[in-house]
Amino acid sequence: FWIYSDTPVIKASGRELSSLLLLGTLVSFLMTFAIVAEPTTETCAITRFGIGLCYTLCYAALVTKTNRIHRIFNKKCHSPHKPKYTSPRSQLVITITLTMIEVVINGIWLLEVPPAIAHSYPTRDSRLRICQGLDDRSYMVGLLYPFVLI
Repeated sequence: FWIYSDTPVIKASGRELSSLLLLGTLVSFLMTFAIVAEPTTETCAITRFGIGLCYTLCYAALVTKTNRIHRIFNKKCHSPHKPKYTSPRSQLVITITLTMIEVVINGIWLLEVPPAIAHSYPTRDSRLRICQGLDDRSYMVGLLYPFVLI
């Protein structure tokens, strides 16, 4: 991606948003290590925060790209001026704003319900340490906003 960043195909696809999309994908892959790590308060917090953030980064970049293309090709008047908010800088601002909504949601969630370790007993003879909330649907709080972006 960075080797061929000056080619017309990469320039046309929007380097800035493509970089954010690549970052979201990388964070998504890195989240695997936090999920499978030994449960601690820190890994539970990272899991709760990052699981929605990686999807939000990807989907916010895709929504912004799609919105830009829609505004360019479906403008009502055929003026010679560019439509507003189509520059790379404004695209980054829109994507970061959409991502900050998820950061605020996850921050409030972490403050209201602090991450903790819970014990699960799948059988009488075994005890598992898991992050609190893994045995119910509370992790959906961090995934609601990315679902809205879809």
